[in-house]
Amino acid sequence: MILQKLTDYLSKTTNEGYDHRLEEPELTAKEYTDDKGNTQLHKEITRSDSKFLLKHEDVSKLKNKRGETPLHLAAWHHKEAISHPHASTVKDDDKVTPLHIAAIYHPDASKHPDYTKVKDNRGLTPKDFAEGKG
Repeated sequence: MILQKLTDYLSKTTNEGYDHRLEEPELTAKEYTDDKGNTQLHKEITRSDSKFLLKHEDVSKLKNKRGETPLHLAAWHHKEAISHPHASTVKDDDKVTPLHIAAIYHPDASKHPDYTKVKDNRGLTPKDFAEGKG
């Protein structure tokens, strides 16, 4: 029921330039988390048609049980995650940033100013991840 409601809601768009899908309360509601602590926002952001969710105000705030934000998960799928203001600052439990993850899959990550600076708990940078050391 909730998934159908969310799917229906996500299919709606507006002409005013603002996407009201970002206001869907089920995206961030704690009562809809799975056993890994993922919210609907964590789950939906990995879909190919969900880049608009990078604009959601909680994309870099909500954490699952591993400390991953929806932005971390988006970095696997959307190169646009690289340009998010928190791509190199929000860290999971291992101090891995979305930029670390994006570096593996998106060559454009090398253009980020923190590509060789930000380090995880092992001292590895996004560049190290891109080189297969991560």
